[in-house]
Amino acid sequence: MIASAPGKVMLFGEYGVLEGGPAVLAAINRRATVRLVPSDRYQVDTCGWLPAPVSFEFSANGPAPVWQDAEDGHRLALFSTIAGHFPRPTSPVKIRMDTSAFFDGSSKLGIGSSAALCVALAAAWSGIFGRSVSLRQCQELHAQFQGSGSGADVIACYSGGLVCFSRSSPRKPACLPSGLHLKLVWTGLSASTSSMLEQLAAYRKSHSQAYLAAVNALVNTAATASRQVRASEWIAAVREFANALQGFARQTGLSIFRSPHRELADLAGQQGVLYKPVGAGGGDLGLVASEDAELLQSFCRQITARGMSLMDFEIDQQGLFVDNCWLSNKELAEEALQQDD
Repeated sequence: MIASAPGKVMLFGEYGVLEGGPAVLAAINRRATVRLVPSDRYQVDTCGWLPAPVSFEFSANGPAPVWQDAEDGHRLALFSTIAGHFPRPTSPVKIRMDTSAFFDGSSKLGIGSSAALCVALAAAWSGIFGRSVSLRQCQELHAQFQGSGSGADVIACYSGGLVCFSRSSPRKPACLPSGLHLKLVWTGLSASTSSMLEQLAAYRKSHSQAYLAAVNALVNTAATASRQVRASEWIAAVREFANALQGFARQTGLSIFRSPHRELADLAGQQGVLYKPVGAGGGDLGLVASEDAELLQSFCRQITARGMSLMDFEIDQQGLFVDNCWLSNKELAEEALQQDD
């Protein structure tokens, strides 16, 4: 059994989406893949994420996995969350989880690896019981694992394509204006979304009025950007959102525009192109946009000269993919796994 789901990038709407504002996300053509095969024991293989496959058992009192090493349990918390949501399988399986497309070496790129893996793993695990998994289930499982979030990432990974999301209007298709050219910049620095959200929660609790004023600017500018159908107007509106995001960062003390985002945003302003962090900011990816393809390429050359790299991407229209074919015996199952190595 195989299930896979694409990664995602949030083009705009960061942070405001937590308070009901709109966000536009694109599923991209880097996929998390989960393969389940019959086995003689319960085992998880992460394709390099862990140094070796890890065996586990199930609790006598329920379906929660029991790990021999607490550190393994910590690293595989998403799997434990999902497995604990379903009944215990009737026979052992080996689970191979591959998120290598979401990393540059050992550095996380920030394109939704946990959301994509959650969708693929939930679909594969529920398939053991002859069930399909719903978008709502995936959102609930990811929220349980992550502890917070809007659920927007999971929608993009589950549905594919380009989606506009807000909590009042959970999902609707979106499209990009014709003549719009986009590139993603890998800063070379991984950032922690969870730590940024924890810091934001603390600020909101102690400065509720200032927080609401700052986040309202994000919500309003994102709403304007989500209505634009011409490339020039889209860029102008997203630039206003990026400006509001800088104000939000100053107000809350979040390091959204820490180096190199700050330098790239200044350089983009001088060159006449749009630049903004993607997602929580502080590292990971940045988005570059322009109507002028040559101007965009010139800016991108300056970026690579500074030691950063560009990440080519396409919008993945498929979303969640599931192949429910179980291999008939353990020998064929192990052969299939060896072909992946």
